[in-house]
Amino acid sequence: MSVSIGQRISQLRKQQKMTQKALADCYFSSTYVSQVENNQKEPSEKFLIHICKRLNVSLDDLLDKDLQVCEEEIETIAAQFWEHLSLTETERAFLQLHACESHRPVVLVRVYGVLLRDYVIRGLIGDAERLHVQAQTLLPADLKELGDQFACMVYYHACGQLFFSKQDFVQADVYMTKAAQYLQCHDESTATLRLLFDLSAVKQRIHNDMSIPLQYSYRLYDILSRSDDKVRFVHAALKVGAQHRLSRYFEYAEKFYREAYDCAARLNDAYTLSFVYYHLGLLHKAKEEWKEAKAYMLKSLLLQQETEVAEKERAYVLKELLVIAMEEKDWEQVDDYLLKVSAIIGQNQEVLNYMDIEVQAIKAKRLLYQGDAVTYERDMERILDHAISKKQYKLVCRFAEQLGRYYQEKRAYKKAARYLVCACDYRY
Repeated sequence: MSVSIGQRISQLRKQQKMTQKALADCYFSSTYVSQVENNQKEPSEKFLIHICKRLNVSLDDLLDKDLQVCEEEIETIAAQFWEHLSLTETERAFLQLHACESHRPVVLVRVYGVLLRDYVIRGLIGDAERLHVQAQTLLPADLKELGDQFACMVYYHACGQLFFSKQDFVQADVYMTKAAQYLQCHDESTATLRLLFDLSAVKQRIHNDMSIPLQYSYRLYDILSRSDDKVRFVHAALKVGAQHRLSRYFEYAEKFYREAYDCAARLNDAYTLSFVYYHLGLLHKAKEEWKEAKAYMLKSLLLQQETEVAEKERAYVLKELLVIAMEEKDWEQVDDYLLKVSAIIGQNQEVLNYMDIEVQAIKAKRLLYQGDAVTYERDMERILDHAISKKQYKLVCRFAEQLGRYYQEKRAYKKAARYLVCACDYRY
């Protein structure tokens, strides 16, 4: 059953966060808009022409256009989007218009895949969440029978990216793994490269065994080592290096990091180089070479300031500088970095909840350094519960083990055993 013109107008207006008064724009009354949306009045031609301009949609698209023509246009827009990851306002409005139409599931999965990815790119997480719920209602539970493997892959990938952006890595992994079922052995398309990178990233976030993400990052690295896309190659090399670093294979990590550095230096790209310096800082931090780690982090921060990166990206460097300052017992620097990183987290709570938990643990550790063991113990138990509620199981494992060792040193063996068992229970 086709959606009425009033419903279409209402859906588009709400998706574009426009009130009825704003849509009327002094030319018509809000009452008239309400009557049209509720199918109580037939819209006049003058009204339709006016709102089409306001909603960035053509009159043909708003009216009952031939379904076959619309589906062909959806396919064209989707193909172009997955090449460049961008939509015009008109294309976006057209897809929003068709998100609730009575299209075949294979057409709807194309619409939802594009819109979800577009919303996540633009940071509209709330809109993406609502769209995801809508997609769950209208799409079949099993997409395997739809016949368009690419559309299914990028749809699941887009769902995974939504949850990754919210730092719900467990749910992101569920969707990314579904997307991986559609990967072809010899496919080296841009969409495949994006998925391999994100699969590697999400597996790194939830697994302690780095051999799992490395199977994706090595495949990505191999493809990009033969390509002309040197910026992507740098990030692939950094990803392989990071996973070797987390496995404490520092020689392998340094090899890939140096390869990334040499390539980034030739590109003369400050933004890319800032990532390389950040990772080199992490390598020295893992080796407890605090002076070198700090120097690289400060280089990264300086380049970030020059390139005006998003604050949430800067937060990662500031958090590492905070950790280094704690190790060096530089309390003035600790206070400074704590203030800066906490301010950024406060403004980006939803997308930095993993770091928020880490920073809370750093604050608790500082209390322990100051001799307040009672508050440290209470806060760490609260932080552990919070990490469990947020499904940040890697942090649960880390902090439970930390508490277990702490109580072991205090000869509180029952408590130590409880937390060490907890760490094992949450180890992936």
